[in-house]
Amino acid sequence: MAKLKIYYDMQQSVWKVRTIVDEHNHELAPAMFTNLLPSHRKMSEGDKAQVDSFKQFGIPTSKIMAYMAGQSGGYSMLQFTKRDLYNYVHGQWLARDERIIYTLFGIVFR
Repeated sequence: MAKLKIYYDMQQSVWKVRTIVDEHNHELAPAMFTNLLPSHRKMSEGDKAQVDSFKQFGIPTSKIMAYMAGQSGGYSMLQFTKRDLYNYVHGQWLARDERIIYTLFGIVFR
């Protein structure tokens, strides 16, 4: 992770970089944990489709997580976390409600 020191030059009205340190100040994560780093976590389109199918049949999100972990060989083998799954499900729920509200009232959110 790079370290920057910046300051605001009031005479020129611009931000300027004073110092750049381009070396890691910590140990890198072991390879076995890289799938848990936010930059490496991702639900595949197949995972999302499977979640959508389960939700259509009313299966609770916690049960979906447990099933997918079992299917993958354990929670540590998943490429996403429980929070990623819940965020995806919540986003789908919001999108559905927004479509319903738009259809009924013509109101657009965001």
